Amino acid sequence: MVAAGAGPQSLDAKSLTSSALANAIAILLSPHTIQAAETIASRMRHENGVKEAVESFHRNLPVQEMTCELIPRKPAAWVGRRVRKE
Repeated sequence: MVAAGAGPQSLDAKSLTSSALANAIAILLSPHTIQAAETIASRMRHENGVKEAVESFHRNLPVQEMTCELIPRKPAAWVGRRVRKE
C-alpha cells in the first residue's frame, strides 16, 4: 500500500514512538492517502479473484507431462483397486 500511496511506512517495535505513531495516523488521514485508497478499492471492485486464480492454475498446468502414453490426446489417469486378502 505504501508504493500506491495508500498508507504510511510500517512501524516496527523499535521505531514505535508516540510521535512516529501520530505521524503515521496523520498520513492515513491525509486527502492524498484517502484518494489513493479509494482508487485501489475501485479497481478491486472490478476484479474477479476466483476466476483469475482458476485461469492462472490452468495456465500453469504441465499439460505435456500429463498425457497418456497409450492415448496421447487424452490425459493420463490412474485407477487403483484394493486387493482383498483371503
